[in-house]
Amino acid sequence: MTTKSILQAIHFKRSFYPCTFLWIALVMMACSPLRAQSAHDSTTNPTVNEKRDSVLVALNHLLERHPNNQTALLRRAAVHLSRQDFDLALVDVDRAIVLDRRSPIPYRLRAAIRAMTKKYPEVVDDMTKAISLSRANDPDTAQLYYERARTYHWIKDFEKALEDINRAIALDPTTSSYYNMRANIQEFRKEYPQAIADATKAISLSPSDAKSYYGRAETYTLTKDYEKAIADLDKAIAIDPKSSKYYALRAYVHHLREKYPQAFDDLSKAISLPADSDQLSRYYLARGQACTHLKEYDKAIEDYSKSIELSPSSTDGYWYRAYAYYRRNKYDLAIADCNKMIELNPKRATFYHRRGQNLAELRKSDAALADYDKALELDPKYSEARLAKIDILMCNKNLNKAIEEASEMIGEHSADLDKEPLGEAYCRRSEANYCRGNYKDAIADADKAIELLPHCSSALLNRGYAQHCLGEYDNAIASYNKALVLNQSAEAYTARGAAYCQLHQLQKALEDQNHALQVNPQLACAYWARAVVYTCLNRFTEALLDANKSIELDSASDQAYDARAQIYASTSKNILAIADWDKAIALAPANSAYFLKRAVSRGQVHRFDDALADVTHAIASMPASAYAYSVRAIIYSEAGRYKEAMADAIRAIATDDKYAFGYCARAEVYILTGRHSEALRDCDKAVRVAAPAEVPNAHCLRSFELSLRRQFAEARTESDQAAAAMPYSPDCYTGRGISFLGLGRPADAIKDFTKAMSLAEVPSILSLLGLSMAYQMKGDTKQSAICATKLKAQPDYRTSVSFIQEIRRAIFPTQRRHGKM
Repeated sequence: MTTKSILQAIHFKRSFYPCTFLWIALVMMACSPLRAQSAHDSTTNPTVNEKRDSVLVALNHLLERHPNNQTALLRRAAVHLSRQDFDLALVDVDRAIVLDRRSPIPYRLRAAIRAMTKKYPEVVDDMTKAISLSRANDPDTAQLYYERARTYHWIKDFEKALEDINRAIALDPTTSSYYNMRANIQEFRKEYPQAIADATKAISLSPSDAKSYYGRAETYTLTKDYEKAIADLDKAIAIDPKSSKYYALRAYVHHLREKYPQAFDDLSKAISLPADSDQLSRYYLARGQACTHLKEYDKAIEDYSKSIELSPSSTDGYWYRAYAYYRRNKYDLAIADCNKMIELNPKRATFYHRRGQNLAELRKSDAALADYDKALELDPKYSEARLAKIDILMCNKNLNKAIEEASEMIGEHSADLDKEPLGEAYCRRSEANYCRGNYKDAIADADKAIELLPHCSSALLNRGYAQHCLGEYDNAIASYNKALVLNQSAEAYTARGAAYCQLHQLQKALEDQNHALQVNPQLACAYWARAVVYTCLNRFTEALLDANKSIELDSASDQAYDARAQIYASTSKNILAIADWDKAIALAPANSAYFLKRAVSRGQVHRFDDALADVTHAIASMPASAYAYSVRAIIYSEAGRYKEAMADAIRAIATDDKYAFGYCARAEVYILTGRHSEALRDCDKAVRVAAPAEVPNAHCLRSFELSLRRQFAEARTESDQAAAAMPYSPDCYTGRGISFLGLGRPADAIKDFTKAMSLAEVPSILSLLGLSMAYQMKGDTKQSAICATKLKAQPDYRTSVSFIQEIRRAIFPTQRRHGKM
């Protein structure tokens, strides 16, 4: 709630209503048989009313006999004024003025009557006439200047008000109310030191006047000198403990100091004291706001409801109660209050905005957008409504429209916006551009948002996300670090952890995901992000638990299915991986990376046509991806289409000559086509340029090539390194099995080939070939023949005969070819 709204709620400002003119008029009745009473008593005491009526009857009789009796006319005018019969009062006072235009009293009384009907220019005229007819140095003339100053103050002509109150003080420097009046004028002119000096003077003249302390407390409040304000209000309450407004102002000061329990207590005291219905309504409203700050929304709703009962035509109670209902997730009740506000005042844009917020929570997007549009129709510069509209458009994935709305806000209204809404507009557009894949635009908008709002963690996160997607992981981490300084959110930890994972700084990545889940144990994305880290660490059991938890929390998360698919693929469960990537693609069909990953798993189970369809689809939207061309090159290789494989491998290397996987793809083609020098050169190059995550693949491929060169010890070392990093990869065990054959260790070879076949959903030709050769080396011709039969049954056996013979020659270089294998 804003300071302005609280101020309006308790209405603590000094109120110089011209009601004292009524007091003046009633004093004039003192010469009648009835002694004047206070305005309050005269309107609430039946005995006083009866006596006043009897006075009126007597005055009527007197004026019937003496119609030109000016004193009687003025007395009767005063009685009419006390009865609020303003027209009759004016008739009498006008007649009195005609009878004697030299007396200031009729003009003064007529000023009182006109003040009650808010005819302030005429009040000024009458007071001016009364002053002109008064004696220049008479203290009563000081009172006239004081009263005219109050009228000027009421119409906000502070210059003239100040001139008049200065004259009053010059004529009578001992009346405290004059200094209080000047203090109030100076307060409105924001001349706070002078206002405090005058209030202090008033206190010195009337130290037992609670109103003087109250007035100075108001000024101290405006200057944020809250300790002195509280001290003055304590004195005012000690002098007059039955004035509700003193407690109300002290409650307001407590509110400004964020001491809401004390504000609640003072407002409770104010509510217990006599007050009119308007005051009481404001007190309940303010106490409801204290409860709202204390997050005691049910108590707040009770107070707002009481405020509404007392002031049913005011929208304030409905406004704040709607907010409390919103905080309690009672959106239908909040909407009902918004409907009432709109019924009372259909031209307030804020009412439609608040209703739109609640409709949005009920997922009634179209209705919410209609309310935001209505708010913007009423106030085209209403930034909160436009930002809320952008949020709904983004939730509905209407990114183009969201960018259009943000651009309109930035373009057409930027000159009229403060830094905060303009910065938020850039931040929203940055997020929309990021979601559309416009990463450079997203970074530019985030930079602008950060320039306007240096403490906007959302803009820093948006910039980090875009930098991450561009592969600028160090820059992304720098952005996330700044975001975390401002707000240690679970989302920021998760994002930074993902960047560390990309840099293969896995321990840091794991620590960040753990931090994220400490902050928010229900953050689905942190679970799948941690699952990815666990996968990289080969901690697949923990990875699978996290991926399943992420899916449980958010079954519509494509990233969660992607994370689980990666676990399955890493543990050679490619059928399950394909099923999860099917779900990820159904949820995010525009994400080409999922097609690439599915292509790899489809290739692993020899669904080459499907795999090629996936990778070709990905390349259409990612024509500059070296990884995509590398994947397709490997699939072509395994399908025996070496020409196409070589073309894609060369394209991958041309796209990124520092990308190890491209060299691996070309090395595989070289190996399968018998070009071993070129293969080894590419393997060595892959190892040199490989990122940490790519190194095991390069070692695995290099192991095959070294075995073909009969460098079996070196080949085994390469396979050991690959298997340690990828314990669920069949290729690592197949490669090591071949090296064991070359080293004459068939038993170890059988273990590795068996392990490879247990991991692979579709046995590879090399593992079947190796197992057959190992049994042959052991002299188990029966098992060797069984494996050989299975080998020949493989669909790609015929296209691999020359490679099979090459492997056999490497293992048995002196054995004569039998033509059977």
